[in-house]
Amino acid sequence: MTTVPEIKVPQPLHGIDLFYILPTLLVGSYPSEKISIGRSSNESSLNKILKFLTETYEKTLVINLVAEKEPYHVDEQYAGSVITRWIHWTDHHALAFSEFVSLIYYIARFMQDKSKVVFIHCKHGKGRTGTLVSALITLLYSVSLAEATLVFVQRRAIYDVGVKIESQIRLLRYWCDILDDNKLGSSYGQIRSHSKSWCLKKVRLDSPMKKHESKTFDLRIANIHEDSVDSSLIFTSLGKIKVNQECLYYQEIQENVCVEVEYSNFITRSFVTFSFNGAMEAAYHSSNQSSLLEISTSWKETDGIDGTGFKGKKYFDNVSIWIQQIQR
Repeated sequence: MTTVPEIKVPQPLHGIDLFYILPTLLVGSYPSEKISIGRSSNESSLNKILKFLTETYEKTLVINLVAEKEPYHVDEQYAGSVITRWIHWTDHHALAFSEFVSLIYYIARFMQDKSKVVFIHCKHGKGRTGTLVSALITLLYSVSLAEATLVFVQRRAIYDVGVKIESQIRLLRYWCDILDDNKLGSSYGQIRSHSKSWCLKKVRLDSPMKKHESKTFDLRIANIHEDSVDSSLIFTSLGKIKVNQECLYYQEIQENVCVEVEYSNFITRSFVTFSFNGAMEAAYHSSNQSSLLEISTSWKETDGIDGTGFKGKKYFDNVSIWIQQIQR
């Protein structure tokens, strides 16, 4: 284990949302002229950021995690010294796990040259950014996820908590478990090499509250595309489901999916989502490729409306989904 190096520069830099997390890794929010800290400016904060970075380092890598906006282009004066990479990562959700892993190693390799610098941002520089940066710190310095998250929170300075979105926390757990367990990583690789497609077989919502059994919920599912094929999660309706009733399906899905359960009437609208990776869940369960795999999550470990902590009323305790790998 190595110590995460100290940062000895003023935070934030130049009155804009730009914070050092590591000596050659900085983060911020979406670089717009409307976002500044301490004072406003007529100059685009992206240009201000790039001007500082290109004057200080030979090469700059910009990782734009904002799926909800079109990609921006840097001024021609920076074209030779700035690389931009736009990742379609839907806000408040997870990225496809294999893409997450590839992105971490891509950035880590770039950072091996100390004359290069990386600037990572999402919309607010908190959830998606914090997820990616925390994973990077665990890789580069062999520290625990708790330590990596603490480094991010302390040096980001404007937020007092780290990653809060449950699907992003699950993504970090996958990453850290593979990093710490060679056998698990091997199992994940073996399962994944056979197929990226799965078949959804059944879903169940469980609750001890009998009064909720009369309520009908809408069930939807969305694939989280590999390699940022799509910038948004497009949900497909699977129909209606009731608490404590097992619903059978035969629906082909991809390796990374997001499940949505919604209850609504004239007064209330409440829904939760949770995302998972089929190959990782199978590796956890040491599942053989033909077995039926149960993935269960508690209500408290689901994401709420727009990914916030507000999920509406708790109508069930657990969501369970059964999938089976499709052999190609």
